[in-house]
Amino acid sequence: MPPDRATDHKVAALLAQRGRMYEVMGPIRRFGLGLEPHSPGLAEVMAAGDAWFRADLAEVFAPELGRDRDAFAPGGLLDALEAASSWAAWDHLRTRRGLDGPAARAALERTLRALLAPTADGAL
Repeated sequence: MPPDRATDHKVAALLAQRGRMYEVMGPIRRFGLGLEPHSPGLAEVMAAGDAWFRADLAEVFAPELGRDRDAFAPGGLLDALEAASSWAAWDHLRTRRGLDGPAARAALERTLRALLAPTADGAL
């Protein structure tokens, strides 16, 4: 996804892609989370996947992150985007709240758009 696209377009495209991925990997991820504490190799693979998802966010939303001076600080915008677009957030909406895929995606899109909405002074 080119970082220069409109923010709303990037949010929708990112979550459409992740929604498809999360649906496929959901059962495997749930199983892996149970084994992760007992398997350093599995923990390493899962951490690498998490790092890839985070790096993807940083690349796709580079212009938006660049407008926030604390974006990469602990608890900053990148952490918020990662949490809001995570498999854990998707899984919560799908399994705990009982939402279907489109409704879960809509909830996460709303969250990401709110996080990325500029303030009156243009900052995030």
